[in-house]
Amino acid sequence: RARTAREDNSIARRKCEVSWLRPPAALTNDVAGCLLSNDALAAPGGGCEDLQVLKYAKTGGYELHHDATPDAPRALTVLYYLNGVGETWLPLADAPGAPPRSRVEALERAEGLEPGVDGVLVRDPEPGDALAFF
Repeated sequence: RARTAREDNSIARRKCEVSWLRPPAALTNDVAGCLLSNDALAAPGGGCEDLQVLKYAKTGGYELHHDATPDAPRALTVLYYLNGVGETWLPLADAPGAPPRSRVEALERAEGLEPGVDGVLVRDPEPGDALAFF
């Protein structure tokens, strides 16, 4: 399982309960086969992680973080908004230049950026909406 952490490796979420769900292997294989190349599937850690389900209390959330680690790189992350509450900010979405090559570089490039001004800000999603980024 990937662990979402800040640059200092501390956990990036607050006021949040977390559960992991393992989907049936057939579903995981079908989804991975549709979204990932054979090379990606064959790489160490290739395939799909268990589903991480988060329940936030009021004022809960994730701090600015990079959504992968060197040991658990991610090709694709999908957020499902189950109750339509909350917002998600992707500070480097639509940023000019090449994508950051490391977690440290991503966090440095995001330093000083503002939600609603830089990147992409998803506000007031409808229940059942999904956001995919890669």
